[in-house]
Amino acid sequence: MWGKLNDWITWVALGRIRDSFLGKAITAISLAALVLGNVGKALADAGLDPLSAQLTFGGSAIFLVGYLSFSVFVPSEFRKGGDIDEIVGRLQSLSDFMFFKSRRDMAAALFSDIRISSIFGLPDGARLFLRSKLEETAAATARDWEAKAAGLYHADLNLRAYIRPLARIWVAITFGAGIVLLAAPTLFNVVKTMFPGVG
Repeated sequence: MWGKLNDWITWVALGRIRDSFLGKAITAISLAALVLGNVGKALADAGLDPLSAQLTFGGSAIFLVGYLSFSVFVPSEFRKGGDIDEIVGRLQSLSDFMFFKSRRDMAAALFSDIRISSIFGLPDGARLFLRSKLEETAAATARDWEAKAAGLYHADLNLRAYIRPLARIWVAITFGAGIVLLAAPTLFNVVKTMFPGVG
């Protein structure tokens, strides 16, 4: 089970949720829910269901915790969002030989640290891909590094997307719980509208 979940909740996938329209809408709903949460009596007097406001407030607050947790725990390469290819393009635009060497050192440190301290299994393909790119770039010089840079950056990011598994699980849980709590009032209202005698 962890293998499938681990593949689904990479930092790239979580970044997509954070950057999605849903993520931005939930942030706006959070602000609205804050206001609504402070006028509960007025809502009840107006005939609105206070439970819906509470679920909306709770869901948006939990989603916001996930949003902020993502910002704290995500590796810096994934903060701006985008797919790995987009991030590789950004790294290449910054690249010179010294940058390439520092990124290679970071990738080598990641590879050795992950082999030692991985709590959960990592995709074998990602580890093998990074190892092959580290071997391929070991003797890179100022003349030939550019041809090898994209492959190294891609392999590094591909494995880096799986680091901090407990933080990724936490962010995924808070995103999911927030979305469920936000969807509940909508579902209740749809059921009430479609089946007036229910609820």
